[in-house]
Amino acid sequence: MHKRSLVLIAVTVAALSAAPASAGAALVFSEIMYDLPGNDTDREWVEVVNCGPDAIAIATGSGSGSWRFNDGANHILNDPVQGSTTLNQNNVLILTADAPTFLAEHPGVPGTVMDTVMNLKNTSSTLQLIDGGAVVATTAYDSGMGAKGNGRSLERADPCTNPTAPWQEGSTDGGTPGVVAAVAPPPPTPPPPEPASPTPPPPNSSNPQPPPKPLPRVALSEFLPDPVGDDAKGEWIEIMNLENQEADISGLMLDDSTAGGVYTFPDKTMIAPSGYMLVPRAVSKIALTNTGDEVKLMWPSGEFIEVVTFGKAPEGAAYAKEAGGSWHWTYQPTPAATNVFAEKQIAPKTQPPPAVPPPPQPPPDTESEYEGRTETLLPATLSLPPPPIAKSQPTLASPSPERAGQTAVANPDETTPNPTSSATTSQLLAATLPGQPANIPPWLLGVGILVGGAIVGGFVSRFLIRAG
Repeated sequence: MHKRSLVLIAVTVAALSAAPASAGAALVFSEIMYDLPGNDTDREWVEVVNCGPDAIAIATGSGSGSWRFNDGANHILNDPVQGSTTLNQNNVLILTADAPTFLAEHPGVPGTVMDTVMNLKNTSSTLQLIDGGAVVATTAYDSGMGAKGNGRSLERADPCTNPTAPWQEGSTDGGTPGVVAAVAPPPPTPPPPEPASPTPPPPNSSNPQPPPKPLPRVALSEFLPDPVGDDAKGEWIEIMNLENQEADISGLMLDDSTAGGVYTFPDKTMIAPSGYMLVPRAVSKIALTNTGDEVKLMWPSGEFIEVVTFGKAPEGAAYAKEAGGSWHWTYQPTPAATNVFAEKQIAPKTQPPPAVPPPPQPPPDTESEYEGRTETLLPATLSLPPPPIAKSQPTLASPSPERAGQTAVANPDETTPNPTSSATTSQLLAATLPGQPANIPPWLLGVGILVGGAIVGGFVSRFLIRAG
């Protein structure tokens, strides 16, 4: 082989090995300035760091393979006004609503600075960095985490070592753009003093440390955005444990796309193996929007486990996940149970009175025997003489008032589920099918719910209606 060919091969290999990576799987959001004192216009910014060993190339502009920043809508990235489009390991990218304004407020900041359209909500939002359609970095924040209008930013301590570390308010006014790990971890607790004469461990003994708690495998499974009646009392969100062992969801968070805060599951919140956790609106304070909303399940760090988006909610229908993972509306909500998909069925509000069968009529052109005489029955009605008075006729007892009106009465031995209800017995009977509980949706019988962080299992007694 010629020497010239060997040189060309060596140059080609070196160029390929030095090419930056095209995917940003190692990118992590490390700082967010979402709510500044006074006017936020052109002053908001976010910081991203490359925690991986490979260089990452960022494609700017509006091309089909270029990158996008998403704060609820996709925005293109402009060419950097400072730095390079290639991020090496531990390099920082700062995305800002207006680069000149940012550099004027933060002179001498290190890292790459790029312009983009930015409108960070002061309540809560989800942020994404997208490479040609693939999400390479994502996070979520909420004003309850801190840095609300006080001039400080949300920061994540040592994001490259712990990319799921929770957001916390920084300690520096104006934030620390370009400087990673600005939030120092809390000082370690000093160990207790050793005793004067420590007892040596027995030979061949070991003190194994408990393994770290495994992350639970849970998912959203069903929610009811627009129940029939009062939404504040009827809305709920359901979470399913995907494993055959108990799942600890302490610290996990629920949220929607509107302002109102994030619900965090309290300590020692457990879901039974392959079981469900029902979270009513009265507990979570999350009010789902009937015209369309999002339901988000998140790790304690704010990273997403699952986000489900729905459109206008039909009244009384739940949005539920099928076995294949797709979501559909169903008019048979199944809180804390396997999902069932049913179309809307409208039951009559009242039960019609039983039809009284007409008296039997003899067929036409037949003969009937009457006191020894034979009469031919024609299609027209015949007036026959009454039978002799001498023949005694049995006297029918008058029906009792209860049997005559078929008055519905409640069994006093049964428990009334709603003793304060003002509905009359006839109203309960009119709204109840025979053999079914009155005014109690069947799916509420035997359902346990989460109340103030505790799972309360309660069974609603059936209120039976019977006639006579």
